[in-house]
Amino acid sequence: MTKNDAEGERGAQPTPAVPEGLPRRTLPEVPAPSGTGMNAGEATGLLGGDASMTEANLALETEEGVDPTAEG
Repeated sequence: MTKNDAEGERGAQPTPAVPEGLPRRTLPEVPAPSGTGMNAGEATGLLGGDASMTEANLALETEEGVDPTAEG
């Protein structure tokens, strides 16, 4: 949907069919937002990987005076 779509057209697009032979996979459950941002454990749960590495990166950014919650 784009900003130019009419209000009545939302959800009017048909659901595409899954191509034959495409493997099916389940996605991890997404945690409910806490309103305070994601912690390392939540990010690891969604992306996989090592939570200690995420914590180390956040600590490094904080030491360098970079706001780890800022986008950009």
